[in-house]
Amino acid sequence: MEIEKAYFWPLCFYQDLPKKQQNKIPKKLINKLQSANLYLWRALNIYDDLLDGAGQINKLPQANIYLRKFLEIYYRQKLPDDFYKLLNSVMLNLELANKKELDKKIETMNDLPALLELSDKSLALSLGPLAILAYIGEKTNGARFQATLNFFRCALAAKQLADDAQDWREDLNAGKITRANFIIKEKIKASYKKQLSPTEINLLFASYSAPQIINDLDQLIRLTKKELPSIKLRAPQQIYQIILDPIARGVKESGTFLRQLHQ
Repeated sequence: MEIEKAYFWPLCFYQDLPKKQQNKIPKKLINKLQSANLYLWRALNIYDDLLDGAGQINKLPQANIYLRKFLEIYYRQKLPDDFYKLLNSVMLNLELANKKELDKKIETMNDLPALLELSDKSLALSLGPLAILAYIGEKTNGARFQATLNFFRCALAAKQLADDAQDWREDLNAGKITRANFIIKEKIKASYKKQLSPTEINLLFASYSAPQIINDLDQLIRLTKKELPSIKLRAPQQIYQIILDPIARGVKESGTFLRQLHQ
């Protein structure tokens, strides 16, 4: 089985640190944080599938096991108290985001999560790099720690939006409304036709949804880059490359395609 990329995030962040700081961090801690990220990634994917109505309920016990292993790893590391307060806050926001997705019916743009709120369901994946900073003495309210938290909040929001953009049609067909397909739902509802063809729906996406998605992703990528100097990493930053480079390339290619389409 191929190991999911999130497994490598703590290692990439560790390798991005100045050598003097790397020497303070035991490799055993990095290995533990990598395993925790992998457990969490797999748990979140099972939960997401179940929330979308596409999952298998018999996988729920396995997801709970993954989540317990993730938490057990963190609580065995004896990190500073302020880090565990942050961990609890991030996990609470994850639970609230899942509850909101179940409870809230999307009727207007105001019902959609704000751009940065898109990261609430996956921000726990940033806890590995944040734990590394906590281990070397960075305070959670310090500038470097907050810049790292903001980096991941923007990066993971961009990742979620990019994923929603890729799945916009499947989500629409399944009745799941996201920032990527909301405009299409509204345009279909306002259409004088009873039913639009797949080609017409694709044209609506290219004309209305895609430009907005590209603008939102471009904004999130710029916000993510803005935080990098304050995190004080060595260049080039692997953590940026592994999460955001594919999205940035997709934004550039999509923008070029749309400009050609409208010439």
